[in-house]
Amino acid sequence: MRPLRCCVRPPNRAMLRHRRHKKPNYLAHAEELNDFGLTLEEHRSLQKDAKTTMAAIALAIQAGRELQPGGVLRKPILYLHELAISRDEILRLRLTEPEEVDHMLDRAFNFTDFARTIYVDPNRPAAGEEEPYVLPALYGGELAEGKDRFEALVVFQNPLFPFTKEQWNAQSQCTTPEEAIKRHRKIFFRWLAGKDAELGELFRLLADNPSTAEDFFRRVYVTDIWKDAKNTDEVNIKKKHRPYGNYWRSKLKLEITAVAAERMIFVGKEARWGYQHVPQGTRARCTGFPTWGPNRKIFAAEVRQIIADIRAGTF
Repeated sequence: MRPLRCCVRPPNRAMLRHRRHKKPNYLAHAEELNDFGLTLEEHRSLQKDAKTTMAAIALAIQAGRELQPGGVLRKPILYLHELAISRDEILRLRLTEPEEVDHMLDRAFNFTDFARTIYVDPNRPAAGEEEPYVLPALYGGELAEGKDRFEALVVFQNPLFPFTKEQWNAQSQCTTPEEAIKRHRKIFFRWLAGKDAELGELFRLLADNPSTAEDFFRRVYVTDIWKDAKNTDEVNIKKKHRPYGNYWRSKLKLEITAVAAERMIFVGKEARWGYQHVPQGTRARCTGFPTWGPNRKIFAAEVRQIIADIRAGTF
């Protein structure tokens, strides 16, 4: 049996200057940030001493109309977070105290907002579907009232497109992201009901034998790394294009780092990319992909081991 990997792992205008040797990621989003009253300007300056001449980028930040009480630029901070800009880069902007930034980011992730941003994003790689909500397939999860984390975050390679398309065509067209999310969750839950013993047993255990899709997604967060790919062949073609790969990897990274879960499970080689971003202290496992043939037995054994470890309280 292949060993399992695990890890415990008011509006006064202010001018701030920020110097870095490398161009910050958020400069790429200067135009969008301007909508929040945040103007980013890049200036080059030279700093000389007796031995060296050093070029640096001075970033001028003009903070305007979105200043909140206490001087907190909440909306642009959350927007940068949705773009998967790292906490460290957000802190370097010095928009507010680090504790305030951490407080906002801890409460920042909302799956519906996350999905809505993807569906309307003009820079998102096109999925090529006539119906705009069939792909990407976005499931996520919605915590029950009073809960602060999911039982598990599970990452797959890509949606089960043939099954999704078949189920989708049997219903009327979706008109909003919210409607699309609910439909994708119901389709996933129908697919899960017909799954083989091991995978079905694992999800029933994690979700405490749910009777509805709503119950299931209150306890388990589900996502894919390639959210708009139809099959493995398409994954292998699309991921070679850097903008496509960077786009979807950044979305998965945000989910892994922002969604609180007791444990994280990565199914298949493609999903395993996200393992490197598991927050410290969160238990995580990687499994193979549920294919036919010899690998099918390996996958079943890995899933059975995960089930046993969850029941034993060791995972």
